[in-house]
Amino acid sequence: MLSAPQDLTSENDLAFLNIEPKSVRLADAVTASSAFPFAYPNVELRHCGTKILFQGSRIFLADGALADNSGLVTLMTQLRAALEDSDGPHKVLVIAIDATLDRLNTNGSSFQRRGNEESYAHESTVVGHGVESIESAVALMQDLGTKFLEGSGVETDQIDTNWPNSLIKRAGACGPTSKTSWENLFEDGRLTARPLIIRLGLRDVMNPDFEGQYGGNLAATVARFEALLRANGIAADNWQGMRQRLEASLAGIGTDFVLREKDRHALDLAVYLLVNGKLAGDIAVWNAAVRDPKQVTGVKCH
Repeated sequence: MLSAPQDLTSENDLAFLNIEPKSVRLADAVTASSAFPFAYPNVELRHCGTKILFQGSRIFLADGALADNSGLVTLMTQLRAALEDSDGPHKVLVIAIDATLDRLNTNGSSFQRRGNEESYAHESTVVGHGVESIESAVALMQDLGTKFLEGSGVETDQIDTNWPNSLIKRAGACGPTSKTSWENLFEDGRLTARPLIIRLGLRDVMNPDFEGQYGGNLAATVARFEALLRANGIAADNWQGMRQRLEASLAGIGTDFVLREKDRHALDLAVYLLVNGKLAGDIAVWNAAVRDPKQVTGVKCH
């Protein structure tokens, strides 16, 4: 059984192990965060607690991607607990950075794009299939985490035209909810609007309608934009060519441990587009939707 969400400043799992957080070395924490199966071994800690069923003398730590890759579920449940006894009204906006490269191109499967669709089932069956299985499990957990957040009353829809309605429409009824649910906080007025998660992902730059939706937000900083385009060898008036060139450059980044100069140019351009284009546009829509609490539709529950 999961424990109740804890405050943002609590020791979390370490408290159940009777381990003083300050005694954990930063190097060990970083190593544990990178302990991904098939690549790096787990980090072990001596188990000193008494509150975990079927406990042994040691616990083994692994990369958090195996449970909550983005960290959003953990963040939102802890934030929800921190607001439980508050009066409000509050506004909650979370910006999630998604730097994954595997969804840049949705034309066909990853096996088709790699060119090994016909041979994959018979190749690299020990490590290759193991890694694919773990990555699939991580993706599944990520999707389940998103569904969990949606079910708890958090808005994850990235279509901003829906926000003026979905963020502020009350049902007018409070009732028993789980300790992770945001519903009563919104329905009784402690939240001005439903919590919103804005995603900034590299794949968002590949949106064919990016220019139509967000191009106008880049007009105020044309010089910087043009400089980034030149650094990537892209013509300023060719958005279609920019997407194709940028996709190829981003997909060619093998690892973020060692970035080549052209990798940095591609990432700089992608970040510029996301922050000054999508994020600026999304925040403007969010501000307009939640600015005035009187605009909230429906009746508060009591």
